[in-house]
Amino acid sequence: MKKKTFFTVAVTVIMLFSLATNHAFAWSYSNYNYGSYVPKSGTGTATTYYDSRNFLQTRIDFKFDSYNVSSIISYNKGNGTGGSCPGYNAYVTLDQTAIPDGSSLKISAWEVLTNLPNPKVDIEDNNLWGADDESEVVALGTVVADKAYYMTTKWLDNRGGKSTDSGRIQAQFAMSKKGILDYNNCTQSSTVQHTFTYGDNQGKVASIQPQITKSLKAVASTTVPVSNTTSTTNSQSDSQVITEYKAIEPTEDGITKYKSKQKEITKKLKSNKKINDIAVTVTFAEPLSFDEVKTITEKYNVNIEELEARSIDSNGDRITHAIKGLNKSLSQDGSNFIGYTSLQGYVSSENIFGLESEEKIFLVDASGDNNVTELEKDNFAVPLTWYLEDLNPEKHLKK
Repeated sequence: MKKKTFFTVAVTVIMLFSLATNHAFAWSYSNYNYGSYVPKSGTGTATTYYDSRNFLQTRIDFKFDSYNVSSIISYNKGNGTGGSCPGYNAYVTLDQTAIPDGSSLKISAWEVLTNLPNPKVDIEDNNLWGADDESEVVALGTVVADKAYYMTTKWLDNRGGKSTDSGRIQAQFAMSKKGILDYNNCTQSSTVQHTFTYGDNQGKVASIQPQITKSLKAVASTTVPVSNTTSTTNSQSDSQVITEYKAIEPTEDGITKYKSKQKEITKKLKSNKKINDIAVTVTFAEPLSFDEVKTITEKYNVNIEELEARSIDSNGDRITHAIKGLNKSLSQDGSNFIGYTSLQGYVSSENIFGLESEEKIFLVDASGDNNVTELEKDNFAVPLTWYLEDLNPEKHLKK
């Protein structure tokens, strides 16, 4: 049986109180010994605030230099030299992972924002805490040198003052093989780039000077082995999904062909036995309001795992928001917020055709569902949002 998680709709934001902000601390390296793809410098800033409930926010700011970019592009083409990456297309990755001091995790990743190009964002409970301990961004687009990039994670803060409610959040760069579930790292920086610590009580957080030490996740060779809980067959499924995405010709004709192929898949799923939980990635035909998303997903009983949205910053850069479950973006009231662009979730075979026929839906992509791959676990296809925006920015990047 597939894992199902249900989420409640967030209360409409009334006001925002910033409780505490820490000055940024920086990492600074004199060389590339910790990874050719790792920025030699960057900063981390931590904030706590109230927005109908308590949140803790951690932000990493950085720039790649020309050496980093040359190395990353080489990895993108399958020519990387680190760990188990050689021969595989690999993409630069930044994750923020929460590690509790006690036996339970009292914060949970809620929303991720980033201006990295064409990002694949994952928010998940990677260590079975019962809370989402990992937020991860993989840049499927091409990064450029000397551009200010960032990744922000907003954590739902459920700390209650117990001595075991404290912990830390580690930010670390890696390169990830294409399409492995959660983009399993094929090489990882041998040190954590930045560490945030948080105390037992809400409203307490610190950003500390990073130490040049091995992280809990890193190993001496900087090669991270695939977890014992990740099956080879599942990795094959994920690789197939991302390979399909990267093979799409980002033209109107290429996207039309891909869309037709996916419609054939949904047709076969409908004609087979009744399936209650098909894993789908739904790309919207245009940016939608939260109410529009809610109306459509309730109509077809879609169980949302992750919702994505788009905003544009003052530099004209696209900002990707990834929100856990059917919840409003904490930034949706900003003047630069465009709308909601895609979702990942589960829908029944009885409802998938109706969902697909909705005028505001561009594509229902079930190519990662295990009924299609015939493998043990599901995966979610990459939404076509970035490609659609490139082809028609007037339609997809305007309010």
